[in-house]
Amino acid sequence: MTQSFFEASKITKKFDQDVIFSELDFSIGEGEILSIVGPSGSGKTTLLRCIAGLDMLTSGEIAINTKRVDTEKVHRRPVGYVFQQPLMFPHMTVAENINYGTKLKKTRSRAEELLKAIDLEGYGDKYPYQLSGGEQQRVALARALAVEPDLLLLDEPFSSLDPKLRKGLRIWMKDFLKQQGMTSIFVTHDHEEAMMMGDRMGIFNDGKFHQLDHPEALYHEPADEFVAEFIGGQLILDNKQYVPLQSCRLLHDESDNEQKDQMYKGEVRYITIQNNIRFASVYLTTLDRLITLPVTESVGEHQRVTVTFPQSAVRLFGEKAGARNEA
Repeated sequence: MTQSFFEASKITKKFDQDVIFSELDFSIGEGEILSIVGPSGSGKTTLLRCIAGLDMLTSGEIAINTKRVDTEKVHRRPVGYVFQQPLMFPHMTVAENINYGTKLKKTRSRAEELLKAIDLEGYGDKYPYQLSGGEQQRVALARALAVEPDLLLLDEPFSSLDPKLRKGLRIWMKDFLKQQGMTSIFVTHDHEEAMMMGDRMGIFNDGKFHQLDHPEALYHEPADEFVAEFIGGQLILDNKQYVPLQSCRLLHDESDNEQKDQMYKGEVRYITIQNNIRFASVYLTTLDRLITLPVTESVGEHQRVTVTFPQSAVRLFGEKAGARNEA
C-alpha cells in the first residue's frame, strides 16, 4: 500500500454509555478506495459522520494529508460527503446545487467542469425533478467534489436505486474516482458491492473491524467465523475451522464416497439457476447450516443428500493461503 494519506488513531465514539466503536486504528493510502461493509446498525454511518465532523469523537485522533482534523469544525475539514439520498435542493438548478458548497467554503465555481466529468454536460439549468435517480446521485457526487476535498465519504450512495441501475452506476463511479485519484471511503451493507468498489475492504460489526484486507484475502483467508459467514463461499465447521465450498462434493448416496472423506447429511431445500448452472441450497442438519453448491439435473428439491470433503481441505480461520504447505 502507498504511504498513509488518512490516519485514524484509537478513535472512540460513545452516546452516553452506548459504545458505537472503540479504539479503532486504520489508515488509507492516497488515491485508495476503502470499502467498509457490515450489517445495519454496526456503526458504519456513525464512523463516517465522525470523520466528516457531523458527530464529534469521544476520543482519538484523525489526520488527513498529515494534518489533524478531528478538532476542526465540519466546514473546515477537507472532506466531501455523499449521502444515501441525493438531498438536492428542489428550488435550485443542477448547477446551483453543485455550487452550493463552494459558496460556503468560498472556493471557485466548478459546476461546468464537473457536469462534463460526470457525463451530464448541458444539464446545469435543469431542476432535480427532471433527473433520474442515477443522474441525481451523480450530481450529488459532483456537489461533494466541488469543494475540492482531500477525502470523499460515500454512505451507501446506491441503496435507493434499482438493481440494474445500481450495478451500472457503481462501475461508472469506481472508474470516475480512480480517474480523479480521489481517496475515498465507501460504506455499504452489500459485500459484493464492497468487493467491486474497494481496493481494500473492511468487515465491520459491533464497532470493530473483524478483518481489513484486499477482497480476495477476505474471501480465501477469512479471519474469523463472522467474516466467513458474512462473505460466504465457505462451509463453517465451528468457530475455528472452515472448508472452501469448492472443496465440497454433493452425493446422492454415502456409498458414492469411495475415498471415505468427511461426510455430512443434508436435505436440498430449493434449487436456483444462475448463468445456466443449477445450484442447490442444502441444509446440513448436524452443523445447522445452509450452503449452496452446484448440482446436476438429477438432484431435486427435498431430496436427501450427503456433502463430503477431504480432511486436507479443512482450514483454520486466520490461516494464510499456502501456510500449511510452507510448514
